[in-house]
Amino acid sequence: MYGEGHAKPEVVENFPQPPVDNGKQKDADTTKSRQQAAVIVGTNAHYVSDAKRIQRDAPELIERVKNGSMPLYEAAQLSKLKPDERKPQYDSY
Repeated sequence: MYGEGHAKPEVVENFPQPPVDNGKQKDADTTKSRQQAAVIVGTNAHYVSDAKRIQRDAPELIERVKNGSMPLYEAAQLSKLKPDERKPQYDSY
């Protein structure tokens, strides 16, 4: 099969394989960080996730949440809307 002048392929089965990155480790790290943050501020991990999403998607609402003029759950719902759709709704706060 490997006639004259053809090199026999080397076996590479002992080469270390790169780690498989299926995102599970990152998800686990994120979950753990969220839980640790929740313990520090005395709330639950879901509220931490909501606050992060509001900060990312609707930063204009986060100050209203911080000063208590808007409940977190309201801001979380509004943060899912497009900016021009949410503005009339949060102006009432």
